[in-house]
Amino acid sequence: MPDGLPISGGGETTSVITDELVGAATQLESLTRESASLRAELGAIDGLLTWGELRDAPADAKRAEVDLDRAVMFLHQAELQAQFFSWALSQAADGYSAVEFGARRLLGGAIDGLGTLGGMLAPLLAPLAATSVTGVALLSPADRNRLLSDPTVVGAVRAGVMGADDALMARAGIPAPIAALLGDQGLGLSGLSTAAGALGAVGALIGMRPAPDVRVASQQALPSAPAPSGFVDRLSRVPDPFTRGGPQVTIEKYEMPDGEIRAEVYIAGTVDFDPWVEGQPWDMASNIANAAGESSGSAEAVRAAMREAGLDADTPVQFTGYSQGAATAARLVSSGDFDARGLVTFGGPTGQIPLPESVPTVLVEHTDDLVAALGGRQDNTHAVLVQRYATEGMEFDGSELMPGHRVEGYLETARLMDSDPDATLAGAAASVAGFTEGGVLVSRTAYEIDRVSGPSS
Repeated sequence: MPDGLPISGGGETTSVITDELVGAATQLESLTRESASLRAELGAIDGLLTWGELRDAPADAKRAEVDLDRAVMFLHQAELQAQFFSWALSQAADGYSAVEFGARRLLGGAIDGLGTLGGMLAPLLAPLAATSVTGVALLSPADRNRLLSDPTVVGAVRAGVMGADDALMARAGIPAPIAALLGDQGLGLSGLSTAAGALGAVGALIGMRPAPDVRVASQQALPSAPAPSGFVDRLSRVPDPFTRGGPQVTIEKYEMPDGEIRAEVYIAGTVDFDPWVEGQPWDMASNIANAAGESSGSAEAVRAAMREAGLDADTPVQFTGYSQGAATAARLVSSGDFDARGLVTFGGPTGQIPLPESVPTVLVEHTDDLVAALGGRQDNTHAVLVQRYATEGMEFDGSELMPGHRVEGYLETARLMDSDPDATLAGAAASVAGFTEGGVLVSRTAYEIDRVSGPSS
């Protein structure tokens, strides 16, 4: 794969290994059947004549009889060997799956344990944490970017997110067995959603309102364009209100040959990082609400834009999002309120958002992207996961915080994806592109959505 672009069928590369082993085992099963069939046919031919009948036959006929016997013997050997290796590969695939599952459980348990210990020792660790934060703040912008783009640091943040719930429950005095039952190793309450929910509750007490009333403030018809032809084209259609202002959602409607209307929905990333900002649904409060699994301002805004576009629960729709837009799109798909036919996300904290296996999904995450890491462990193992170390070899400066999250880096990753020969990715790309194949563009509209109700006093 070019430029070291890891592609897997889910959160772990071993998922692809398992698929390849199962595929090889299936091919060997076919070889076993073919060998047995050929052996039976040659055996039938060989049985037509006896050695007594061949006694007076020409030498060539006798050699042919010997060759038939040898062919039957070799086919029998091939049949037995193919049968054995098919069984062995199937067992290996099962073993990989068991080891992968066990490793994930073991790692999850270790993270939970460390989270619990961290919560119990919080009064002692707080000064150390404050010192560490101060130390990072005192670094030069270039050194700070270099540190925050280190895949090891980003991986530690991802793991820390998964242990946050255990730390909170330990500080609240909840016994460890009960915390384990409630947490991601028990009833499935993830560290991310628990911690984000707690943060949202505290924010609500001081005026943060994650799910305000929203309204479509303006809509703008965009120039006609062909259906997206690849991942670069798809990401390029996501609005960029953070740097350009204006619309946060673009909706393309297509009429299919049978008259059915389908839609592509593109959702922007965070516009304002102030959790108390007035007027802007794409704020930090919406980031927290998306993580907690609650209705966010950005999700409600996308719903409003879809209603304005005439889309309803029965309209086949495909979502593409970047950053907060990725998490928002994932939450909309997860809600089950739409006839979602596909999901593509770039740089989004989507790891703990449960996505239905019935929806073809491509998740693109940089291993040096803190925003993606804040989504916790990627548990959507059925999705196609594409990863890249985007800032490897980069000369860091202080021009932009978290360079691993830059949309330009994700556009480069998308370019690599469009040229990558990996069969898993190619299948996903074909599925995404096939959604509007043969359709005619009806409209292409950008929507700007405002927050109606400001923060509570």
